[in-house]
Amino acid sequence: MLMDREVLSPGGVKLWKTSTVSYILENEKYKGDLHLQKQTYSDLKYRKRIKNTEGKQYYVENHHQPIISKTDWNRVQKEREIRTSQRGYSPTGKAGYSSKYAFSNKLFCLGCGSKFRRHKYDTVQKTVYTWVCINHKRYKNCKQDAIKEEDLERTFIGVMRDIVTDKDGFINKVIANIEEVVKNRQSETSTEEIDAKIISIQNEMIGLVRDMTVANTAEISAKTQEMLGEIERLKHVKETTIAEGLALERDLSRMDNLREMLNSDELFDKFNADIFRRVVDKVLIDGKTATFVLCDAVRITRPIIGVENE
Repeated sequence: MLMDREVLSPGGVKLWKTSTVSYILENEKYKGDLHLQKQTYSDLKYRKRIKNTEGKQYYVENHHQPIISKTDWNRVQKEREIRTSQRGYSPTGKAGYSSKYAFSNKLFCLGCGSKFRRHKYDTVQKTVYTWVCINHKRYKNCKQDAIKEEDLERTFIGVMRDIVTDKDGFINKVIANIEEVVKNRQSETSTEEIDAKIISIQNEMIGLVRDMTVANTAEISAKTQEMLGEIERLKHVKETTIAEGLALERDLSRMDNLREMLNSDELFDKFNADIFRRVVDKVLIDGKTATFVLCDAVRITRPIIGVENE
């Protein structure tokens, strides 16, 4: 897309590499932070820069004026994690993430949980594109039939028309529900409070070790193990809290995108791949039924509309 728009790379050339895009997306400098000594030199003779895995590294927060917010930067990292985790169904689990087509990495089989992959066949009149459950096609372990791409597009257009009919009530209700969840979460334990609890337990452990004698070694060891278990539990709670918070931010962002499109002069009389990607998180296919998951708070189930059903 960058090359189509004739945007030059940081090196001033027209050719963009995926590694360049990845470097930009994960660069902490854009959010105002600075990570020092991420790389080092291989040796004095060749001085080839390599990843620093053993030496000291330093991280400085709020080092300079950011060009994007920390929230946006964190959203990008979360999205990258999600895409990395979205593997295709295969014995090795190494099928990568793709967004080549509008429905790539968006369609999931409700029966077996596998993704769908695009296929095609030719008729006298035209080439027909279909989406087939990978588990059904390759491993014959699923009964889900193939779905025509044009039928999926037609069904999505119908969903958008239904939303447009009651756009103000629909969007406002959904956003109100998400914001209510956000407000309730703010009253729960914050990540800062969790960090404080972890530090408190660590300090208590240090005190126990200092007071350890031959007589109380077993007792203090047992307490220490109990404290370590609590620290691991708190770390898990923190990770879950961060993940849920990012998911809520993502939902709000997706709904804001939807509201913006509904308030524009956009006509939903034909399929728009960009709108589909921005609005729909995933689609769950169950026989001839599709559930469009816009976010955790919005799931719209519709029969898949074929030409004969129009």
